[in-house]
Amino acid sequence: MNTPRVPPSDVPAIDDNAQRWLRFLSRWSIPTALAYLGLMVLFVTLVLPAGTGSLPEEFLELDVAGNAPGPYRLTIVFDVLAWLGIGGLLLAWGTALRHHAPTRATLISASSAAALIGFLGACLRLSATPELADRYLSTPASNRPALLEAYRELLNLINVTFSAGGLIANAGLLLVTIVTWRGLLPRWVGLLLGLGSGLGIIKAALLLVAGVDLGPLALLGAILLTAGFAGTASSLWRTTTTGRQVNPTTAH
Repeated sequence: MNTPRVPPSDVPAIDDNAQRWLRFLSRWSIPTALAYLGLMVLFVTLVLPAGTGSLPEEFLELDVAGNAPGPYRLTIVFDVLAWLGIGGLLLAWGTALRHHAPTRATLISASSAAALIGFLGACLRLSATPELADRYLSTPASNRPALLEAYRELLNLINVTFSAGGLIANAGLLLVTIVTWRGLLPRWVGLLLGLGSGLGIIKAALLLVAGVDLGPLALLGAILLTAGFAGTASSLWRTTTTGRQVNPTTAH
């Protein structure tokens, strides 16, 4: 009598500790998605309409921070939260995958440190921009060009932190997509995360290397990542609440 053979698996099922981290990810992905969504919605509904047009486009945030400091600060708070959210996601993914793909999981965990760079840039954006805007409004017209130059330097610093942090953090997210492809996450979620992080890498690299700021590309990437984070929360919640072990290479 022939005994049916069970196909061997060269990758062990995720252990209980990893399951706990996956449950954490299913929860942490929700506020991260909301932070991204809140930043985009508030920027469009509060920041853009608050511009007076008295300054060139590159000084839009300085203009808004001076004329509508409350809405501006509220909007940038979501930027700060978004960087914290992405850092937590990368650290949790690296921990959850360390037994499945140790080397890549280590790289994913390490990329979470890049979110601190973006977090510092967001904090600088939150605190320094309104301060410069207040000084600009209270300064005689003859002295304002110096403050505009100071803001331009501040903006360059913020953009560098966002680009450097975004380049590495998005690379970490892309690595998460590769490791979990057709495994822990459905293909459509992996596609959203992969495309969103890929666009983020391109945008950050172009700004760092060529000084070209592709804002619409960043917006599209953020929309895709927001949907990907929401999909991550939904799929991991369903997986972890079944009470079963999951294999990272099991296709959905």
